[in-house]
Amino acid sequence: MGLFIVCSNSLSDYALGLVVGVTIGSYALSIYYFAALSHPKRLHRMYIAAYDERNKQILQVTAVATLILEFLLIFALIALYAFVSIQLPYVTVLSVLLYGLVVGFVFIRLILSKIV
Repeated sequence: MGLFIVCSNSLSDYALGLVVGVTIGSYALSIYYFAALSHPKRLHRMYIAAYDERNKQILQVTAVATLILEFLLIFALIALYAFVSIQLPYVTVLSVLLYGLVVGFVFIRLILSKIV
């Protein structure tokens, strides 16, 4: 699907990189999960990891902490504009929020997995 989008449209470099990255990531995840289907032990471990109460609690706390992090990022961006008159382009703001969401979620989940 991603390759069809790349071939059929003339995209900017930013959009092209985004589509190619999402496509490669989707293919990698698909290969990983299809490989897990052929190994019953790995599939059983993945099932236990997905439905374990401890992991559900960690996921819930991580989601709340990530939401708070996003709120703080938005507040910081508003404060930069209000008090220092720094205007960031729309794509930069969206990139900061997206990276804050992804990186924040991964690091918070990693930290909580080690603590709990």
